[in-house]
Amino acid sequence: MKFDHITAAPNDPVQAIPSGLLARRGVKLTIELLLGAFVFIATAIGWLSYQAYRDRHSPLPNGGTGAAEHCSLWFVGSSSMHKWVTVQADMRPWNTHNRGVDGAKVDYLASRFQSDPPLAPPSAIVLYAGENDIASGVSTASVFGSLKTVIAEKRARYGALPIFYVTIKPSPTRWRFRPQQAELNRLMTGYAQGSRDLRIVDIVPAMMVNGRPGPFYQADGIHLSHAGYRRWGRAVHKALESRLPEPLVRSCTNSGSVH
Repeated sequence: MKFDHITAAPNDPVQAIPSGLLARRGVKLTIELLLGAFVFIATAIGWLSYQAYRDRHSPLPNGGTGAAEHCSLWFVGSSSMHKWVTVQADMRPWNTHNRGVDGAKVDYLASRFQSDPPLAPPSAIVLYAGENDIASGVSTASVFGSLKTVIAEKRARYGALPIFYVTIKPSPTRWRFRPQQAELNRLMTGYAQGSRDLRIVDIVPAMMVNGRPGPFYQADGIHLSHAGYRRWGRAVHKALESRLPEPLVRSCTNSGSVH
């Protein structure tokens, strides 16, 4: 049998893509990628900005139900308040609401306080704020102005309701800021003189040993240990008992009156 010789078909010639077309395609792809990245980043920034705005304009935590509550105290402030998990035990027999916000600065607290819904007022407010501001480089004059904004908002809402300001504590790892802290404490003490509602709880002596911060702090040298909070509790108790109306104190410290 005779077979015809089969020859391979020649390969089709490869058509070269013009370099100009490749460049235009590359530019188009680059633009599309950049636009996509821009849209993604803009969306993410917008979402984060919205969340930050929403957070800043949320009420302070743990405001209660709004119903009148006998012998209640609000503890408002930054992480030193927020982390006071034993506040109810340390302040017994008062009813406590820990309304602290971890890491908060004074302007942030003021904004959230202004966003509070109408609530039945407590017997008193205990405030600790300003330490974070000073540590981040905010001037004492600016922090003082922000604290006065918080107090003004309290007055607008609750009139002469007592507010007890706990002075800035001498934290070991923030010792270099002690001059600014002391200046803020002096400004607040002067502001309280002659005031009907502002009281000062000078916590500094209770936190010092031989001229330096005592062993009342956690390992970070900023936040308090249980021993530190017990000292805070005793100092606040003493201030309440000496500065609140005697009938209220007598009623609220009667072991059978608070639940």
